[in-house]
Amino acid sequence: SADTGMLNFSSSVTNSGQIIATGAGTINITPATSYIGYSVPTSTTANSGTMSVGAGGHITLGEGVTNSGTIAVGNGGTLTLGTGGAVALNNTGTISLTGGTLVLRNDANAATLSSFTLLSGTKTNPDASTSPVGDTLDIDGGTFDNSGASLGAGIGFSVITVTGGTVKGGTLDPALVTGGVAGGTLDDVAVIGPLTTTGPVTFTGGTQIYADASRSAAGALTVGDGINSAFLFIQNPGPLTVTSSVTLNNGGLYAGQPGAANSLTIAAGGSVSGNGAFSGYLFTGGSFALTNNGTLASTGLNPGAFSNELTVSATSFVNNASVTANTASGAGAPVLYITASAITNNATISTDAGDLYLQAADTDPDGFVNAAGAEITGGSGSIVSLVGQFTNNGTVSVTDGQLFLQTVLEPTVLTNQQFINNGTITRRQQRHHHRR
Repeated sequence: SADTGMLNFSSSVTNSGQIIATGAGTINITPATSYIGYSVPTSTTANSGTMSVGAGGHITLGEGVTNSGTIAVGNGGTLTLGTGGAVALNNTGTISLTGGTLVLRNDANAATLSSFTLLSGTKTNPDASTSPVGDTLDIDGGTFDNSGASLGAGIGFSVITVTGGTVKGGTLDPALVTGGVAGGTLDDVAVIGPLTTTGPVTFTGGTQIYADASRSAAGALTVGDGINSAFLFIQNPGPLTVTSSVTLNNGGLYAGQPGAANSLTIAAGGSVSGNGAFSGYLFTGGSFALTNNGTLASTGLNPGAFSNELTVSATSFVNNASVTANTASGAGAPVLYITASAITNNATISTDAGDLYLQAADTDPDGFVNAAGAEITGGSGSIVSLVGQFTNNGTVSVTDGQLFLQTVLEPTVLTNQQFINNGTITRRQQRHHHRR
């Protein structure tokens, strides 16, 4: 027993008696530290007695937990099961939490959790409203098999967080998953949106976000919380289509399967906007063809974010709708970088007072084309830089801003610069009249 101290067991433990840490004590039954050249066996726990901690206490059990006795965690305490391996919990006894947190780091499913005794009820808030009182589930490792089930209110926990591991199949309801998904993998999961990801998260197996439980329309996605960097890797089979809104709030969105020929289309009515990075898996040797039929926008500095830039990288980029770097209310001047081997603009690319940097490869005479009827425009104070072998068949116009053609920060970057103008290029300096 211990009071506010710590009980550590670094080998397998069989308990038929009592292991108790009263108060905010800690019980650890996990493998000892591994050394180079020496493999430490996984610790196992067989409990047929009583294992408990008081209010604010912690119990951490490694892989291979078999419980036929009682494991109890007091109010505000934490029970951690597993270290990220694939050994599931075997529980025929009683595991109870009283306003505590269960951290899952081994394989589990809804049936595993149904054997837990949880706190339930409501509390009255100062404004006379009520809110649930209960326990928190944190999926932090292993695989949680959610196939055919809903990771939501029916699971018995008042709050659910996903910070690691894999959620496989079924439905995820962010109404109960507070703080967004902070880490891990969603594999073939139907997410009832909107969804926010706040850490490194991967979508696989056709994971989709829906606007509501009817699953008739796509739901909104936000990557990042504006403070901490967040990365979402969408490894669903392609081609991929964005039909709702994707907001990058100091986040990175990387779409496609590593090493493959990937394509993504922003559909009419769909959008990718904000600040951060948007690309395919170009760093793995694959390709990424990006087509915009909706909205692609850099919106400037979001509150608390570190950057006002949206960087888009693709093998090829075709714009058939709207690309903007326009200043949002309360934001700084936005910056939009688009880099691709080939860029084709068939519609409108514009900035009011921000910066546009569009760079295509210098090896293809048709690598950067502004088509007939298409426009590239900049407003007062803007910077518009067009780099590559550029052919203009439409309109390029900058008013009270700066226009750079065939310029790069380092002259050695491009060696085959070529400029063909079959349309209109203007840079206007408006006159300002002052009354006396």
